[in-house]
Amino acid sequence: MAVNQGLKSLAGSSPEFSNQHVQNLINNAEKSFAVNQRTLHKTVDDSTVLTESQRNNLLESLNVQPHLNFGRLFHDLDVHSLNVINGSLGEPRTGGDASTFLDQMQSVQSFVTVIPLVLGHTADAINKGVNGHFGTVNGSINNNMEDLAKNIAVAGTLESGDSDLATKSTAIKTAINNLQSFMNALDGSTAFDQGTYDTRLSAYETAANNMNTKLAGGEFVDILASFKTNTSAVRDQINLEVTNLGSIDTFEKSLSETSQFQTLAGDSEMRNLITQTSTNANFIDYFNNYSTRFNNSHPIFSDVTDSSIEDKVDEILKLKNLPDVTNSDDFDSVAVKATRDTRLSTKLVTTNKTSEEIIKKAAELLAIRDLDRSIFAVSKSLLENMNNHDKAEIKSQIEQSQNIETLS
Repeated sequence: MAVNQGLKSLAGSSPEFSNQHVQNLINNAEKSFAVNQRTLHKTVDDSTVLTESQRNNLLESLNVQPHLNFGRLFHDLDVHSLNVINGSLGEPRTGGDASTFLDQMQSVQSFVTVIPLVLGHTADAINKGVNGHFGTVNGSINNNMEDLAKNIAVAGTLESGDSDLATKSTAIKTAINNLQSFMNALDGSTAFDQGTYDTRLSAYETAANNMNTKLAGGEFVDILASFKTNTSAVRDQINLEVTNLGSIDTFEKSLSETSQFQTLAGDSEMRNLITQTSTNANFIDYFNNYSTRFNNSHPIFSDVTDSSIEDKVDEILKLKNLPDVTNSDDFDSVAVKATRDTRLSTKLVTTNKTSEEIIKKAAELLAIRDLDRSIFAVSKSLLENMNNHDKAEIKSQIEQSQNIETLS
């Protein structure tokens, strides 16, 4: 049932989406040299004087220790989160315009519903759910950013008691400020001072490497680990969203077509039509084998994990009233069970044969050893073999069903 209260007030208005909560995370973490580092990255990105080669060399130097390149990460996160909510990261459509944020939310909502039906697992399992597209603005990186903020602050506090750490921190700040001064002086009217430029790049790389070495030992190890883990996590999330949103229409079309083909697979005439006209080996295999695989699947074999398969085997044995023969001294029952064994049904001759003869022949066909033993011993070995085979067949059926249900 729809909730109508308050709905009227939404008409003709806008949600006024904002990335302010992401900016708050950035502001909380942007301490020490990260502040000037981010300003430098903005200047580099906006420069109309640097050649692409010069710009790339500068960005490469600033990224010499990626987990200390906070300014780049925070700047990219700010821009990225804004682009998420303005829809510009969506896949370009005819005419060059991408879908809107609202279009993209509706698409992802359909993924969450359709993917389990078509592919057999959740959208989140393949990073195609809400957080796979909008995680940065939906809180998925909050813990990472908060942990970064905490450890950047801790490192700053420790400087007061460790002069070497303070010196190395000052060296990074100085190197960043010197590069910023160089960038501010570029106006295109004078020759580019390559020597000074190279010297200042080298100074930053040295300072960043020295800081990394300092943090790699003693009481700073956990701080460095936090920097590495959390910067990578935030960067990976940004890259994931760029990839997913940049192909959102293509994926939606593919998912829709897969759903349509899945529907067609239930019709034998359509299966035949597709296998007759398709030149794609995967399509031919799926539709040719659909009926067999469908018949081999059964709800009783579903929802079994590797750790619970033995329990499931025992459960199905009980449902099938197996083992159906438990007394090996009951030769007639053992002989009848042998005639039902799938391994023997086409090989075992029973006409005019006694139960004892059938048991011995069955044991021979199944390569059971020491047939010169008493009929009691042979019957016992044969029955154990057949009961174990029942279990093996059920386990095989479960595994076959798992293969049928597993996306491939």
